[in-house]
Amino acid sequence: MPSLNNKRVLLVDDEESVRLVIAMLLHGLGVTVFTAANGTEALNLYRSESFDLVLTDYGMPQMRGDELARSIKTINPAQRVIVITGSVETVCEHGLPPCFDGIIPKPCSLNQLIDALNGKTASVASLRRLAA
Repeated sequence: MPSLNNKRVLLVDDEESVRLVIAMLLHGLGVTVFTAANGTEALNLYRSESFDLVLTDYGMPQMRGDELARSIKTINPAQRVIVITGSVETVCEHGLPPCFDGIIPKPCSLNQLIDALNGKTASVASLRRLAA
């Protein structure tokens, strides 16, 4: 496995327990994690820091994950943004929105986070097969 030290991740989720668990897993891999509880907080962090990856929840108050992703892509079209959601079917009703570079279902595994950091995520079709 390639080293994940020095990777920087912005983790956005309105549920504190989810942020804490995922941040703890990422820290254990040597990743520097910045957390935000909502899209507004995340955009403020994004404007002042640089990140290798943005992981965002989809359903959040104030600003949904797709709105955050579109705002980030306006600032930096090359930024990788992955949605972590318990509602894969809702998010991908018509395919994965183009503002996202991948999707990880909740609850997520350590291997899924590692894959995301290494530029790999499961396809929507494979997630639907697993859910069936």
